[in-house]
Amino acid sequence: MGNGGATALPAAGGHGGLAAGAGGAPAPSSAGCPDLDGNGVRDCLESLVPNADFAAGLAGWTAEPGITQSFSSSDGKGDPRSGALAITNPNRSPMTPGLTMAGSALCLPDTSASAYDVYLEVAVGPASDGVVQGGITFAFHDSADCSGAPSGMAPATLLDQTLTGWRLVQEIIRPGQGTRSLLVRLVVVKPFDEASAGASFDNILIRAR
Repeated sequence: MGNGGATALPAAGGHGGLAAGAGGAPAPSSAGCPDLDGNGVRDCLESLVPNADFAAGLAGWTAEPGITQSFSSSDGKGDPRSGALAITNPNRSPMTPGLTMAGSALCLPDTSASAYDVYLEVAVGPASDGVVQGGITFAFHDSADCSGAPSGMAPATLLDQTLTGWRLVQEIIRPGQGTRSLLVRLVVVKPFDEASAGASFDNILIRAR
């Protein structure tokens, strides 16, 4: 699986609680609420995702069948007052070839823009043999509540185990005409014959372009 043409960079500010400011100078970010896109606006004030920094737990996120989700104190910006969403994919079938992709989902209703900027931080692994990916994907729905069959999907944007620590993912998605809601999926991908693998997710900025 590719990364959908997205950019994966070291997470801005690493674990020091800083985001890149004007001219590359560090600028402090509020508790659990950075500015990943560097536009001078805290992401939690402009993201369509409620509780985008998981400072208020995991409200709104629903684990898919067989998947385990939990609140992690390991924050993308190293802020002890916030946290992250940790997902474990335990689906295993030793005799089944190929990959299993599953995770946790949230519906963004009544979205009608032709394009969206997406930023988030992802920390992948560990896995027993190092074959694991974590990332984000979207399903586009003509309904206002993500019900019914999707009318389209965005390619999964994935980081693999070779990139250690928190990493910044950046992409642009372009839903088809008539899309009224987005099903956001944070996913863990691994081979079916591999044991459980996981990833953590934090600071999700989704905004209309």
